[in-house]
Amino acid sequence: MIDINLFLKSATLNKEDLASKLSAFFNITVVDKVTNNTLVVDSDCFVDWEYIASLISNENLNFVFLEEFSDRNFKRDKYVDSGIKFINNTESVFKTCPIAKYSSEIKCNRPVLFLDRDGILNEDTGYVYKYSDSIIFKDMIEVIKQANSLSIPVVIVTNQAGVARGMYTVEDVDNFHTKLLAYYSSFGAKVDHIEICPFHKEKGNEEWRFDSLLRKPNPGMHLKGLAKVSGTILNSLMVGDKESDRVNLKGISTLLLSGNYDMKNSQDICSTRQELCEKISKYLNNLLDLS
Repeated sequence: MIDINLFLKSATLNKEDLASKLSAFFNITVVDKVTNNTLVVDSDCFVDWEYIASLISNENLNFVFLEEFSDRNFKRDKYVDSGIKFINNTESVFKTCPIAKYSSEIKCNRPVLFLDRDGILNEDTGYVYKYSDSIIFKDMIEVIKQANSLSIPVVIVTNQAGVARGMYTVEDVDNFHTKLLAYYSSFGAKVDHIEICPFHKEKGNEEWRFDSLLRKPNPGMHLKGLAKVSGTILNSLMVGDKESDRVNLKGISTLLLSGNYDMKNSQDICSTRQELCEKISKYLNNLLDLS
């Protein structure tokens, strides 16, 4: 564990309780002013302190939450201050670090298997919204069942800009997913949660024309998914088939399937579906030793 100073900014915080909780992740000295190497906490919110501890190094870090709100009756999202900062050096600038906000203490504390949809779970023919069992890749069913057997939450995260483009509706996407989950269930496979991003920053009507933090490679869908399944980003795995599936979130590993889109980065690339499934399986099995 690393040594840090702890400054509790709000007078309403219980210093003893919070210091005791954080002592599982840091060697703490409670201080009454901000100096170098200080963790500043303004509110006792439910976060993954182990994840925060893993990020602390030689940088100033400002931890932020994803917040959803309505703007002129349009659904929008933004980052908001979490009330947690790490000050490595009082004279340095801050780097923004998104973290998940949980509704209670983390119950699962398990890594999450994040899956892109089109090209990974079903054939990608471009803006897919009509469901058919025939377009579902059956090899991923066994991968999902393996994650289930290891109590690793499975979350689908899928950009659905076809909604913004007016090609189909959110209801069409929901209908697709209802049938997909029923199909998986018939094989004994369970997906714990699904997040979609229906926005596009340039296309569509004003309702959907928005540079959303949900749209990959932004991590908004992952942050929401983590909170829903009460999982941790540490050692989580993102599986996709395009560069945008390399999500901007520290601590998450990535496996990509080549063939559908150009790849700029040669790391963590699988050339066949068999190789992809084998590597996912190996990755999941290696998590058995993690708490």
